[in-house]
Amino acid sequence: MTGGVTGGMMRPRWRRAVLPLLLAAALQLSAAPAAMAQQDSGSQDAPGADAPAVAQPDNSQPDTVQIPVFAHFWQRFRAAAKANDLAALKAMTHLPFQYGGETYGAAQFAELARRLFDAKARQCLQREAPLHDQDVYEVFCGEAIYVFGADPILDPVLANAPDGSGWRLLELGVND
Repeated sequence: MTGGVTGGMMRPRWRRAVLPLLLAAALQLSAAPAAMAQQDSGSQDAPGADAPAVAQPDNSQPDTVQIPVFAHFWQRFRAAAKANDLAALKAMTHLPFQYGGETYGAAQFAELARRLFDAKARQCLQREAPLHDQDVYEVFCGEAIYVFGADPILDPVLANAPDGSGWRLLELGVND
């Protein structure tokens, strides 16, 4: 098999290698309009100013895309996981949550949290960086993939709130 199954979708293993290349290409494309605008305005203060500007990706975490909205959510989620703050984790998890063939609602969250956020998982969530995959972010922790996305119940405007409050843990997939 060439990938894992998460929510019925194939997750190819080669994605980790290709994602940094796609990110670098997207950053270069997004820098092109700014460079053209600078050329159009006649602003050529320094030698080589007519060369298009190229945004360089952050090489400290090459597989990571941190858009501001998700970054706010991720900071809060990591803090809640580190502190084992069940109330905060519950608020940042889409409920009902499907796991292990069972459905967990708000009343069963403490039981679910014991399974999803054991000490090993909480350490991994502190250590691993989320990887951007289409409209979700994934964190790989051993055999598990924590999948984060905009809460499907929220209005799209609320899902993109600047403070990241529209994001949730959506599912736990299998990393094979």
